[in-house]
Amino acid sequence: MELFDGVGRAIFMPSDFSIELKEKIGEFHGNVHYLDNPYILDNIRYVSSVESIKLREYDHQELLLKALGKNPPAEGFELEADAAEIINCLHAVCHGRLIESAQWHNLQFVGDESADVLDVVKLPSGLKPFLLLLRLLENGSIRSDTLLILEEPECHLHPMLQLKLAEILVLMQKRIGLKIVLTTYSPYFLKAIEICAEKHDICNCCKYYRTSADADGCRLEDVGRDAEKIFADLAEPGKAFNSAAAAD
Repeated sequence: MELFDGVGRAIFMPSDFSIELKEKIGEFHGNVHYLDNPYILDNIRYVSSVESIKLREYDHQELLLKALGKNPPAEGFELEADAAEIINCLHAVCHGRLIESAQWHNLQFVGDESADVLDVVKLPSGLKPFLLLLRLLENGSIRSDTLLILEEPECHLHPMLQLKLAEILVLMQKRIGLKIVLTTYSPYFLKAIEICAEKHDICNCCKYYRTSADADGCRLEDVGRDAEKIFADLAEPGKAFNSAAAAD
């Protein structure tokens, strides 16, 4: 599969997508964050500076780990109003924040209404996607020139939290102006993106792509602003279940 920019140049050819993505897209867009695994929070070993972060494994997530390890602005620093609005939405879901542990050199979670502190490893997986975005917003790693790539961000999330995440992503695009590319297998999440985009009047900013496979490999079809073909694909398993039940 190849993706091209507006003048026909290959942006990336992901034969080894996870390794090459940062280099290829970086040629066309300076500030890229690729979020494919919420458990990346468990890998941070915070020591006091970006250069001091120790990684448990070295792969394409290294730059994201460094971004997550950046210090938030000093107390008293005022975030831009648009970013602050999104941060408030994330706080409403997380009911807490991440802090740096000088003793254990990692990130920990402290609740809004509790003095208890938890290592991020012990947090539920459904909370981590929201904490990832919260951390990157609070320390200034997500800004208006960011390209944010999310691979199946609905994984680990209850359907109601999928709706929350969809609205937060739509608001991030509208308020901050960043570009977002995401993949999903969830009809709940896709429909939530559609509904929230209409609610917040950014339908003209959304485009949908359908993937399919044939003898020549994987193809990417631009379906514009109509996701019905994608919903039809996602409905196929349900049809198969109904056929199997009818046969019994």
